[in-house]
Amino acid sequence: MAKVRLPVCLARPGKLQAQAVLIVAENAATAEVLALAANKLRLKKKEMADARLFLVSTGIELPRDGHVTGCVENDSLVVITLGEPYACARSASKAAGIAPEPTRWLRWEARPEAGSLAVVEWSDARVMNATLGRLSTLLEHPTLCGAETGSIVSHEAQRTLGSSSYLGHNLYASTFLEFERLASAGAGASASAAETGFLALWRECGTPDVVISFVRGERETLRHELCHARFALDTGYRETLHTLWKEAWAPKLHRWMRDLGYHPTRHADEFGAYVLTEPSAFWRGRIGAEDLGLLRERLGRRPGGREGERHGEHASVPLDVLEVDAAVPKTPIDAWMWSGEGEKEVEDEVEEEVQRLATAEVLEESYVGAVGAAAAAAAAEQVVLAGPVVAAGHKEVDIM
Repeated sequence: MAKVRLPVCLARPGKLQAQAVLIVAENAATAEVLALAANKLRLKKKEMADARLFLVSTGIELPRDGHVTGCVENDSLVVITLGEPYACARSASKAAGIAPEPTRWLRWEARPEAGSLAVVEWSDARVMNATLGRLSTLLEHPTLCGAETGSIVSHEAQRTLGSSSYLGHNLYASTFLEFERLASAGAGASASAAETGFLALWRECGTPDVVISFVRGERETLRHELCHARFALDTGYRETLHTLWKEAWAPKLHRWMRDLGYHPTRHADEFGAYVLTEPSAFWRGRIGAEDLGLLRERLGRRPGGREGERHGEHASVPLDVLEVDAAVPKTPIDAWMWSGEGEKEVEDEVEEEVQRLATAEVLEESYVGAVGAAAAAAAAEQVVLAGPVVAAGHKEVDIM
């Protein structure tokens, strides 16, 4: 396990300590990070027992019994609270006089009209893939999936795989449960904080059978992922596609689909998604324009298609629900808001704390010396706010 270098601050209710300490954990275990930081911050035994660790840039909590690998990078600012929850959002760039980093968020929306389906929109591809990449590898990689290895790929190996640069993911309840089982059994690398947090969100949102994700603005990727949702939820479509693949196309395209990065168990589903969303040029002569048209006619209207296109004979799932425009979560982009009483007082306290952090000499002397001016500017942006908005049928989380 590679060592990791982290600046750590202590946060007490309503306040973020300006002075950061720099620690180097040799094996990237959260327990080691806490022990090293507690020693430098002079935490008492009771305080150490209550301590919770959060990644400031995302607000996600680091598991006490896990590793920070895959969740943090060198010089990522970590905050320790003494039992309190911590969330960071709303930029303080105006007060601190620095340019803000774009807010990173996900928006989760249940689509019960189409079955046990959730659609998740991400603001950031890198964060999405850090969270879901190993889950997709477990599901579909031709040689490293769970069906082949019975284990979870390491964080280091995952960085070299195609699923670390996806614009969308299709995942299932069975994938999540298998990942949890293997992680708990020690079959491969342990779950990161980001993975654990997403699995917790899946459970909190009712454990839907199908979860598709896409990066904001990637409409064609969403069309592709909706085809996977249709494959999982529409029995007629799935059976027809299996028949077409097995009887006509598997002998011709099996090797090519494997080269694209898919295990044979995923070939029929991926074949259908590509047929229904990609132009003739994508196939480079492997499927002619006439055959492609016949396949699309047989499979019916593609999910995400325009109104007026044929619904097809296998529409046991209402395909209008799976239109791209209808599928995109509609929650407002502002991922955080204050709740409860004293909202104005909280906002005033936050602004005062930001001003203090932006001008404190101790921040310049200790933190800049440890990890540089850029990290100090990032620390000056951090504020303590309330939790994420939750509304009927959807949830928005400022996690990344």
